[in-house]
Order: sequence, then structure tokens, then C-alpha cells
Amino acid sequence: MQTRDSTRLRRKAVSLFAALLQAAPIGAVVTSNLQAQEEDGSDWRLQVGAASMVVPAYAGADVHRIRVVPLVEAMYREVAYIGQSKVGLDMAVGAYLLRGPRVSWMVEFGSNQARADRRADALAGMDPSHTEGYLGTGIAYTVGPIEASAGIGFGLQSQHDVKGTLGLATGFPLAPRWLLGVGAFASLGDRGNVAAEHGVTEEEALRRRALMEAGDTRLRDGDDRAFNPRGGLKQVGARATLVHPVSERIAVLGFGEVARLRGDAADSPLTHRRTSFVAGAGIAYQIGGR
Repeated sequence: MQTRDSTRLRRKAVSLFAALLQAAPIGAVVTSNLQAQEEDGSDWRLQVGAASMVVPAYAGADVHRIRVVPLVEAMYREVAYIGQSKVGLDMAVGAYLLRGPRVSWMVEFGSNQARADRRADALAGMDPSHTEGYLGTGIAYTVGPIEASAGIGFGLQSQHDVKGTLGLATGFPLAPRWLLGVGAFASLGDRGNVAAEHGVTEEEALRRRALMEAGDTRLRDGDDRAFNPRGGLKQVGARATLVHPVSERIAVLGFGEVARLRGDAADSPLTHRRTSFVAGAGIAYQIGGR
């Protein structure tokens, strides 16, 4: 019985850890195929909850915001799901094409926003950021307690940009009914994707220059230059999540992240701070499943 309870605890904790990774501003693909798969007579498993977190206003911002994000997922027969993306987007609808003891492969349709917070001073003069639709796919491979994963998303609108994610994660118990999940991630993008998140067009640069000449104090020296980035590595980082199931259905958790922009994303005039931090806490409730 102790072994069975430990396995169920680990599955629940890694599942919550994966959901939190996707809820973060720059999500990494660290999916979990360790969720419970025992038959319990129910085709549906629903997880509901919320997390409050302190996050940078956008990737490269020097100011932080408090966000409340949902930790919601509806899973049908452990195959089809609606909820947090598993390939680095925001919310998504997806399905597993393969889900074995070691390898899982999923496809999904979801959305993503290049710059989540237009209120940041450093974005003065920039065009509005639009939500983009993506078609994504991801694969995860598990060896013992370690899971490696990779995903790619293809933009479906005008820019047709491509973004990718790599991840490595594991979870282990710290004490009875406490589990620590840790992971590392990297995000990449082609020229269109990096430009959407970190580029500055000639028109935007002229607009920002006019603001600076008019005495706008929101911008600093160098923020008025145009910037056409190349594709490549955008960000690397690490995350940790501490999970404590208080019952068979309810779990509380705390989490933190440190990440650093790399390549042209780090050199953008929109980047006022290359290193970012995230911290927060949440609660989740599971209906159905085990």
C-alpha cells in the first residue's frame, strides 16, 4: 500500500509540475506520461485550480506583475484533453497519438501571445501584440525518474512563425506526502517568431524616437533603434515546484523559476533585463481518476 500511495503521489505531483511549467510566461515542454492510468469507471478526469504568481511583464522586462492563472485540464480517457498546452503554448485542445510507459507523442491546437503585457513602459510606441493560433506537436521520453521532452509549434496566421521548446524534468519525495519537481528548459524560434517577440520595425522605431524627443521618460537611450533579429536560441532556465497533496483530491504547491534571455532576444532594445524570476503558489482539485 505504501508503494502504491507513493506512486500515485509522484504521478499527481509531476502532473501539477508540468501544468505549472506551461502556465509560466515562457513555457517549456515538460509533459508527463506518469499520470494515473488505472481504470476507475470514469472516462473523464478534471483538474481545476488556480495559481498566483509574480512574473515579468514580458520576456526582457525590468518590471514584474502579479498574475492569477488557471490550472485547468479536462482529460478524456487519458487521450484527448483541453487545458494547459503541453507543447509550450497557452491554452490548447490536443490528443495523444502515442502514450506508452516510456514514450508519449501528442498534437494540439492552441494560442500564444508574443508580448503579454502592453502596460510595460519599455513597450511604449510598439504596435499591439495579437494572439496567434498555433498547431503544435511534442514528444516526451522517460528513463527512470527523468523525462526529456521536445515540442514545436507552427503559426497559422500571417507570420507563419515557428517556435520550439526543449525540457528535462524529474520529481522525487522530500518527506512523507511532499514532493519536489525540478526541471530545465530552453526555448527557440525562427526569424519570424523572434521578431514577433523581440523585434522593432522601422515604423515602431520612428514612433519611439518621437516619444523620446518629446520628453517621454518611459524609454531610455537606445530604445529608439530598429531591430531585426535572427532566429535561434531565445531563453534558457530552470524551475522547481514543491507539491503537497492534502487529500486524495486536493494539492497545494509553491514554485519558482529563473531564466535568462540568449542570442538576439537578449540584444533587443525591448530587453531591459536579461535575467527574470518567477515565484508563486497555487491549489488544484482533481475530479475523477485516481
